[in-house]
Amino acid sequence: MDSFLEQQYIDLKSAAPISHRANILYNIAYIKNRYPHLINYHQTLYLDIKLYITYYVKDIGKNDYGYDVLNIEKFYIIRLLQPEQQLELYRFTQRSLKKANYKTDWIVKEMCLSEKMLLKKNLKNNSCRCINDLKKYFIDFFKLMRVMSIQNLLSLLISLLIFFILLSVILLPSPFDATELFSIEYYSFSDYYIINHFCNVINYSFDIVPDTTKIIPLNWLGLLLFVIAKIFFFVLIVDFVIKNILKRISVDYE
Repeated sequence: MDSFLEQQYIDLKSAAPISHRANILYNIAYIKNRYPHLINYHQTLYLDIKLYITYYVKDIGKNDYGYDVLNIEKFYIIRLLQPEQQLELYRFTQRSLKKANYKTDWIVKEMCLSEKMLLKKNLKNNSCRCINDLKKYFIDFFKLMRVMSIQNLLSLLISLLIFFILLSVILLPSPFDATELFSIEYYSFSDYYIINHFCNVINYSFDIVPDTTKIIPLNWLGLLLFVIAKIFFFVLIVDFVIKNILKRISVDYE
């Protein structure tokens, strides 16, 4: 396979048409993916795919009417890379396609998927080995929730549900007065304590039944957690709205 791959690179240098170069690089990328020990043969897989995208965009742009339609599946080759490399190449692809006057709204979804994969990878690697890892773990967790929430309405609702479950756990009364962070005045929604507690958290957040549920921080830590929760809730909603507005503007412009 080494000799075959070497011949591919020789053919790449001698290939005149851009379309031939793109096809050769496409084949090289999949060969390297199948044989991991060859992944950096001659040059990195990242550079192979980057050059392939450059040649493919140039080639498709000079084709005749009907043959200059972009085949989005041709860009799925980027998925062969690591998530962090995927993000960089999607940004590169986005710039290249915009210069060639092609639509790029589909790239946003691919970038969200890559960012989600990267954050999951970071969460797995930072398995709370020390305080710094624990801090990074929670930062990556909230980043992951943010990325998930901006994809569509369903993902936003799921993220909000997770958020309110976590918030409800934080707001549960402490068994010891010395560690109590919040004072809560409940409104009766249910005879079951946990359900009523969760309903009161929702009620307080959206003010569904005005002036009923009251949550008061009892110390600086409670106040800090309360502020962080409000900011994160605000970020989830605003990110989703802004993302969809920008998407609409982008589609209209293109």
